[in-house]
Amino acid sequence: MRHVYRGRHVLGEESATLEIVSSGGRSIWWLDTQHFALPFCLMVVAILLIYLIIRGANPPVLITQKAVYRWTLDPHDRDAVLLNVAINQLPIPDYRVIIEISCIRSHEELLAIKRAYQIRCKHSVEEDLAQHTTGDIRQLLVGLVSVYRYDGKEISARLASSEAEILHRVISEKVYNHEETIRIITTRSKAQVLATLNQFKDDYGTKITRHLKDDSSHEYLSVLLTAIRCICDHHKYYEKVVRCALNKPGTDEDSLTRVIITSAEKDLKEIKELFQKRNSMPLEHAVGKETSGDYKAFLLTLLGKED
Repeated sequence: MRHVYRGRHVLGEESATLEIVSSGGRSIWWLDTQHFALPFCLMVVAILLIYLIIRGANPPVLITQKAVYRWTLDPHDRDAVLLNVAINQLPIPDYRVIIEISCIRSHEELLAIKRAYQIRCKHSVEEDLAQHTTGDIRQLLVGLVSVYRYDGKEISARLASSEAEILHRVISEKVYNHEETIRIITTRSKAQVLATLNQFKDDYGTKITRHLKDDSSHEYLSVLLTAIRCICDHHKYYEKVVRCALNKPGTDEDSLTRVIITSAEKDLKEIKELFQKRNSMPLEHAVGKETSGDYKAFLLTLLGKED
């Protein structure tokens, strides 16, 4: 039994074909969306998901299809999709994804991602992010995605000392949303931010993240803390995301998939080594225990595990 769905973008400029083949109770699908605007792609994908749910497809099938689709995208295009989904998530945006992409990618990669976002969505990341956030969180996140950071390793020890003092003062006064904090985190090079935070620890005896943890229930502080962690040591940050995803009841497949797929061609080796050291077991073993079926096979393939 074959079902073919065809649709056309409301502006009449884009079209996509969705084909679902049902045989023996299994559904195989093909969706050609590579060159189309994201809203139209999501509409077609929605048709697909509704069909599969009606047909009784189980969650691992749906998860695998989303994971494979994202894996096949160009890395910049993939991050553009992740950004758009994160920004439009309800009831609030997924701040973690937005921060990961803006703080971990290089300035050249971020520029390419923003370009891919504009091609897909017909407006800018900054425009959408500003529309879906407010107040201090808006100021911080828009600052992070807008900046074109210096990517060199040079630092100023004098600057690190003076800005560590500024951060200590605003934290002592619990004015976490002070404009100077946002300025330092969003505009300084990653090397300079790291030097400042190391100086903070040397001068005041504790990491700055310890002070922010005290009020981690505060939404803005949670966003600020995530940004600092991503800038300072994104491998350690990713290891924690994966560990929490696997330990969460039911497994957080979105977070697990995102980290493995986006890191597979870059620094997955370092994340795996940290996971092994922190948890006394290989990441492949933990993933194998907490996932199943095609989804499990797909992730283990990306992790480099052979049958």
